[in-house]
Amino acid sequence: MIVTKYVPATDTEGAKVKAVVEGGTPSITLPWRGSTDSLSNHKRAAVALRNIIAPQTVMACYVGTTRVFWLIGKPNIIVGETEQ
Repeated sequence: MIVTKYVPATDTEGAKVKAVVEGGTPSITLPWRGSTDSLSNHKRAAVALRNIIAPQTVMACYVGTTRVFWLIGKPNIIVGETEQ
């Protein structure tokens, strides 16, 4: 599972979005795009990390109150079919 979280701006750096694999590593942090909606920013970070760790998989999304959770897996498992 990948979890994404908004990282607020500081006095010296702009806002970011961080994606991390459950367990803490690996992770990726990208600049927040103000011209893009929140979910698109979270998805961009999740896809970037997914492309590093498991590029041939698909993702499903669950939006929590403070984080967005991305489940990754084989395409036939995500849509509910049995693994062959």
